[in-house]
Amino acid sequence: MRILQVLPELELGGVETFVVLLSKELKKLGHDVVVVSSGGRLVDELKEYGVGHIKLPVSSKNPVTIWYSAFLLSKILKGLHVDVIHAHSRVPDWVAYFVSLFTRVPFVVSAHAFYTPHWGSRIVAKADRVICDSVSVGEYAVERLGVSRDKIRVVYNGIDVKRFEDVKPPFSNPPYSIGTVGRLAPSKGQKVLIEAFARLLKEGLDVRLVIAGDGPLMDELVSLSESLGVSGYVEFLGFRSDIPDVLSQIDLFVHPSLIPEPLSMALIEAMAASRPVVASGVGGFREVIVDGKTGYLVKPASVDELADAMRKIVINPESGIEMGENGLKRVRELFSSDVMATKMLEVYGEFEGANSEV
Repeated sequence: MRILQVLPELELGGVETFVVLLSKELKKLGHDVVVVSSGGRLVDELKEYGVGHIKLPVSSKNPVTIWYSAFLLSKILKGLHVDVIHAHSRVPDWVAYFVSLFTRVPFVVSAHAFYTPHWGSRIVAKADRVICDSVSVGEYAVERLGVSRDKIRVVYNGIDVKRFEDVKPPFSNPPYSIGTVGRLAPSKGQKVLIEAFARLLKEGLDVRLVIAGDGPLMDELVSLSESLGVSGYVEFLGFRSDIPDVLSQIDLFVHPSLIPEPLSMALIEAMAASRPVVASGVGGFREVIVDGKTGYLVKPASVDELADAMRKIVINPESGIEMGENGLKRVRELFSSDVMATKMLEVYGEFEGANSEV
């Protein structure tokens, strides 16, 4: 099977990393993959895996450019036998839609987030299939974007579990580190985390806090830790791309988002590193964490619940180790890159034998 992946660009980012990893796994399973983008630093990595790349201005929102890209891509596809087009992000969704009209090649789109409803995002409803990274995103696509329920397919995003094999075991020696990774922004709930952490310190628990990430809330978070008298126990690492190394510094991973989010790669990576996890019980987080088995789900913005959940694990590190082991097993079963590719092929396979003009 030959699959065409279309995304805006190949710079560093969540969607870009997802497409590169998916393409790599599809190649390992013996399928041909060609990626279309406006270019970027990840093109060379694709080529290392034997994945072809076509450079087109598919990141431009200009309607004329969208139509032009679709026209050029349709001509290029005349020389290829493509079984399915898989688009990521709204502009590529529109390009894929027009290409599908010209060539009759089936097209699918990935909904990577809760897209704001407007004319640009509702293009997903025209796709032959809509691949969602969580059940919650699928329900949102039906209710807010007008997607027919029979088009929805849930395929969990996967990670390369081997990247986390060398992360040192958690709870080796106190003080135990509570940590989080993500953009420092109001909706991410880091203020709630610092307040909950301060309570544990006041109770005399031997803990410290590690916060990795950058963003507009940095100065406010630093000021909050100072005002609560815990700044000497909080370390701000700034932006970090070496996530396995960061997770080696964390015993308990926390993701205290205040709003629903789709599937969290940060949670999955922490579980792949055998870390127990605590997160808000919203959105896709409820599909990642098994409450009480791989970690705890808590009410968003509740300092009390967050502090209680963290305390349970910190005072009983053996339970945290067991939760981490359960989490790693769950990642291998549901959220590994090879499982993701296999599930994606099942969706593509629904179009085998479909008529096309290329």
